[in-house]
Amino acid sequence: MSQDNVFDALSSKRSRYVLTYLRAVESSVEILELVETVAEWETGKPIDLVSEEHCGRVATSLRHSQLPKLSMMGMVEYDEADGVVERGPHAEQADAYLDVASERDENVSV
Repeated sequence: MSQDNVFDALSSKRSRYVLTYLRAVESSVEILELVETVAEWETGKPIDLVSEEHCGRVATSLRHSQLPKLSMMGMVEYDEADGVVERGPHAEQADAYLDVASERDENVSV
């Protein structure tokens, strides 16, 4: 994967959050867990303080934009039918960039 493709994959904060979380858990996760984590990190609040509307926007964005794009690039494996996501074969190419982004984002807690 070219450096431009890696940067394209990481251009969205939500995509960076997805990849950061999947790297931390080192297993497949259900979409709902991913949505809640991304919503918490975006708002800097625990999930019980995040609005349902915000969670809905995150879910729609992940399902229709970020996850398909990351899947096409091989950064995640996304099983839409089962609602499960895991790191893809090219995910490690983004790890160094994710380290820098995570260190600079006070809302990320992994």
